[in-house]
Amino acid sequence: MSLTKEPKVIDAPLAFKRRAKEFPPFVIDLRSKAAFEQGHLAGAHLIPVEKLADHLIELPPFSAILLYADADPAPVQAALALLKENDFTNLLWVEGGWPALAETLKHSSEVVVLDRLPQTAWLQEIEEVIENKVRPALKADGGDVKLVQVEEGKLKLQYLGACSGCSSSMGGTLKMIQAAIAGCLNSELELVVV
Repeated sequence: MSLTKEPKVIDAPLAFKRRAKEFPPFVIDLRSKAAFEQGHLAGAHLIPVEKLADHLIELPPFSAILLYADADPAPVQAALALLKENDFTNLLWVEGGWPALAETLKHSSEVVVLDRLPQTAWLQEIEEVIENKVRPALKADGGDVKLVQVEEGKLKLQYLGACSGCSSSMGGTLKMIQAAIAGCLNSELELVVV
């Protein structure tokens, strides 16, 4: 017997609130590569619905998974059925898909988009995300991260303490920082460790 809960339908504004709250869900864009390249949610993973079965092993089994496609709910319904069949339990899907998300990004004053802020404010905004979402986990393991600077779409950072010599800091920790920035600031900055 499966312990899978029923997937929850959320609207675009709530999707952005969920991404900024706690730790962001794993976001899957079920559309084609061409559609993804025309616009997508920062930090989204492109896995077209017809290829989802081939990528199940890559999905975090205990994280919330947020799905979206175009306005047509059929691809999302197919993906939800597959994920439920494979015992994924925390599933969310965005009603209205990418068009609703894009409209919310464009018009909502409640959604923070780093690129809309003056660059002089970027480091402070990023530092706040790091302080609230990332630093507690790093400090629990005896590490930390220092933000050095932001320039030309790149965030330069330096690992401190246990993080400076840890092999996972170049993989998992970097992904955690990217996910936090994407979820809270709707930005896909390239991270560079110096």
